[in-house]
Amino acid sequence: INYCDRTTKIGEYMSKGLLKLFFLLPPFTFLLLTLSACQRTLKTGYVVSPITYSTFTEQSGWQIWQYDTDYDQSRQLTMNENEAYYPTLGPSGLLAYSDHNGKIWLLDLNNQDGEKQSPQAISSLPKYCGHPAISPDGERLTCVCFTFLNRSENSDLYMVDIKTGKSSRLISFTGLQKHPAWSPDGKQIVFSSGYREIGGKIIEQLWLMGLSNKVPVKIIDNGHSNIH
Repeated sequence: INYCDRTTKIGEYMSKGLLKLFFLLPPFTFLLLTLSACQRTLKTGYVVSPITYSTFTEQSGWQIWQYDTDYDQSRQLTMNENEAYYPTLGPSGLLAYSDHNGKIWLLDLNNQDGEKQSPQAISSLPKYCGHPAISPDGERLTCVCFTFLNRSENSDLYMVDIKTGKSSRLISFTGLQKHPAWSPDGKQIVFSSGYREIGGKIIEQLWLMGLSNKVPVKIIDNGHSNIH
């Protein structure tokens, strides 16, 4: 989770335990929280943004919600019949997320006509994909696509041109790639890569890759699993 500055409203909420409050929601309600890129400027000069997250309820399963830091209100953004996970928000208000069936969807939250938009699936990707991340300039999206149906052995990184909808495999790497994230200048991507040891234990590492040469460099390998 990243936020702009601890002196902003978001920073105050985080430091006072906002995350703990979210996890104390009524029974059978769980939360997966991410924070979008900074988009608003306060009178103090600091910039804040809405908090976009995925949460589970008995009524609608996993769906994407957004917390407005100005008005202290939350609103539901999706009602996907196959649920919705891993939200990522672009600088222009474009939301991307994945569903239970391995599709990645795009939803424009800044519709100029004021009408509710329907999410559009990225059809050029392979069948089972997830973990989308929109670039800082909002023009590209990276994600992981899985080789097998069980989604637990192998996956590769893919790149999508958001304007054209065309996709291409960014890198084919041994193991299970997950959770890609962009550098602020949009020139590098960091991602986790996992492999299974003898005995079944999965070891995950962090890799950094420049988009100019597409050569991944291992930056963290501490022998543990669940690196995100």
